[in-house]
Amino acid sequence: MKKKITVFALALVLLFGISACGKSGNEKATDFTASTLDGRTVSLSDYTGRVVVINFWGTWCPYCVMEMEDIYAATQTYPDVVFLMVNTSQSLGHESADTINAYFDLAGFTFDNIILNESVAQSYGVRSFPTTYVIDAQGNVYDKVTGTVDGTTLGTMIEKAGQQ
Repeated sequence: MKKKITVFALALVLLFGISACGKSGNEKATDFTASTLDGRTVSLSDYTGRVVVINFWGTWCPYCVMEMEDIYAATQTYPDVVFLMVNTSQSLGHESADTINAYFDLAGFTFDNIILNESVAQSYGVRSFPTTYVIDAQGNVYDKVTGTVDGTTLGTMIEKAGQQ
């Protein structure tokens, strides 16, 4: 019986891994324009020619908080990659800029591009948090992870997207 449970658990892990992370092909990433917390306007198309990581998250989401240290480490390891941190919590109780800034201050993280905009998440079909997209330098969706992304997986996705 124990062997059957182990096999079943392994099958679930493999199934989740396959559905949560996989190359999306040459699908063009949806362009968007949004404001950052510091008042700048950014568009995805501004970063054509560079690898871009788009992470949909919220401070209220325990899985988002779990992955944030790895994402922040990736910003240090890959300084040429653009990280767009899209907070979409407005529809779930309006997470304020003050809440986000307090979270980052407490955690010691500094991100340049923090966006409060739920329409961006809608345009990407985000249904759960966190969700992370990696866009290659040609503006195509290279890969996507629904759920927590670890540093090794994120690093591999970034490096492979940079080789496209």
